[in-house]
Amino acid sequence: MRFYIIIISLILFSLQSAVAGEPVIKTVDDPAAGTKLRIVPTTAGGWAVYSLEEFKLFSFDSCGVLLWSKAYSVPPSTWNSNDFLRTRSGGFAFMTRVLVGGVDATIVVSLDGQGNVLWSKVVDDPQFNHFPYTLSEDAQGNLFFYGNVSHVSNSPVNNIICKISTTGSVLWTKHYNHGGIWGGATRTSDNGLLARTGSTFIKTDNAGNVQWTSQLFSTSTYSYYAPEEVSDGYIFTTYTNGSNYINFHKMDKLGNLVGGTYRSTDFAGQPPRPRPRSNGNITCVFGNTVVEFDKDLNVVSQIAFGSGGAAFSGTDICFLSDDTPVATGTVASALFVSKMDAQYHSACDVASPPVAISNITATQSFTSAIATSYPLAMVNYNLTVSNLSFAQTTLCRPVKTLSLGPDTLVCQGTSLTLENQTSDTFNSYLWSTGAVTPAISVSQPGTYWLQVRYNCEEDMLTDTIAIVEQPGVEIDLDGNSQSCDSVRRLLRAPVCVGCTFAWSDGTTADSLEVTAAGTYWLTVIDSIGCAYNDTVQVEIVKCDCFVYLPSAFTPDGDGLNEIFKPLYDCDMQDYRLRIFNRWGQEIFASNVQEVGWNGRFKDVAVPIGIYVYRLEYSPIIHGNVEALVVKRGRVVVIY
Repeated sequence: MRFYIIIISLILFSLQSAVAGEPVIKTVDDPAAGTKLRIVPTTAGGWAVYSLEEFKLFSFDSCGVLLWSKAYSVPPSTWNSNDFLRTRSGGFAFMTRVLVGGVDATIVVSLDGQGNVLWSKVVDDPQFNHFPYTLSEDAQGNLFFYGNVSHVSNSPVNNIICKISTTGSVLWTKHYNHGGIWGGATRTSDNGLLARTGSTFIKTDNAGNVQWTSQLFSTSTYSYYAPEEVSDGYIFTTYTNGSNYINFHKMDKLGNLVGGTYRSTDFAGQPPRPRPRSNGNITCVFGNTVVEFDKDLNVVSQIAFGSGGAAFSGTDICFLSDDTPVATGTVASALFVSKMDAQYHSACDVASPPVAISNITATQSFTSAIATSYPLAMVNYNLTVSNLSFAQTTLCRPVKTLSLGPDTLVCQGTSLTLENQTSDTFNSYLWSTGAVTPAISVSQPGTYWLQVRYNCEEDMLTDTIAIVEQPGVEIDLDGNSQSCDSVRRLLRAPVCVGCTFAWSDGTTADSLEVTAAGTYWLTVIDSIGCAYNDTVQVEIVKCDCFVYLPSAFTPDGDGLNEIFKPLYDCDMQDYRLRIFNRWGQEIFASNVQEVGWNGRFKDVAVPIGIYVYRLEYSPIIHGNVEALVVKRGRVVVIY
């Protein structure tokens, strides 16, 4: 029996599913996009960016390619105060402050997934000027806007929460008596709201009823954005007056300031709004730097991006359904979007000093808030939409490498996995075999090529590899599997330059002497590590047949030399032994080799004397039955 064992070392990489869209930074060539931008994930791995100042909405696919953009004709206002979100229904909604009849009012607009207006409503509230801050949505798709209001005559300032149905009708409105300026509200995991104005926080249930009110005091800080919920509390930002250093604060779920301190960074400017990540951390954009904090405000990741020395001013960040981060902001008066990998690499990272954080003592107190129901109506407003068109510029995207490795000599009859030998993955694959998978298995020698595309099919690479088959080594140990017991048997390895040998008994010579029956095998390993095996079963047999018959025997009952029969050392068939007396009478016959003559005839001992025998047999040599042999002779019976 002959078979081959193939030994070959291959470098195997885990196949990774290519995702649509590599890290990339692109700009939209619209110098009037504004600097206050919001970004949200959309369907199929894309995202949308909304300009809070210019009321423009830009929709991108998963590669950062601009699909469409629209502008909305919002009435003028004396002050921009607005927000934008992605709705559970797959559309969008935005809110802003508008001037209607000499009074500042709030307009809320609902859009479908293509940016078309579903409805737009303006608050009918001639008694109060509105300063709306944030727009949020509950699990049922109802909208909430939060802000401040001041009476047109006696100027009392209240906080306001208004709940609006999915069709734009007011469900309820409540005023709260804390007043103040700046802030926002966020939906909480218990389906309530946490509203913030300045350093005052009002926690409500889904119906706007007050659950607790907390005030955090720090005379050197100023407050802006809504808090963001983490697993054990809420995190929000402020900045330090004078230095403009950005600070982070944390309170627990009951409004208690954690640790009695806040954390001050060495970043300056307007505080970012923290954005949650699926791992429970929060992420903020500071200019061109992205920082991820854990829920206790420890820095766990920091990356900065740039291109050609341009000054990036990041505004907002979001996470797609697969947790991919995407940021937006402005660079050189243009809107930019930056799709990053899971570690925030953008394909054009730059050096950035680590964030410096210090703890500063702060105080707080608990107070009360009074919620008062207030009648409020929404009236239809005709909002027109304009389609926009802009060119895009790619600032940077990853440079990848493709290598199938060097031309390869492989063992005869083996298969080989071909794939990219670098760690890069690609959007699409095309092999010379027609396969479109990242790797293929080939079993025939030849030349193979792979063509790949990446950066959303924009870039292409090709590499070629030649597979050459090593000539095999023929081993034949079969020969004659039988060996004479008196003959020396030698098993020989084939002639093979540069080969090594391994016999079944552990020896490594080019031959093996066989002296016993059994199974013997040889492994030959050639110069490139290919291994070939052969096995032989050796049987030791007689190559002749020796038969001896004694000339006398003594059947006297003493237990010695009692039986007359042949001695032999081979197998035989057609056996027959016959004994005759001196008158030619047959007195014994046997067809069984083991049964001999005991010197008796008809159970009576024969007399002393000479008797004649005739032996017939066909010997079996090398497994073959030979011709019949007849031996005649005399045997003496002695007592």
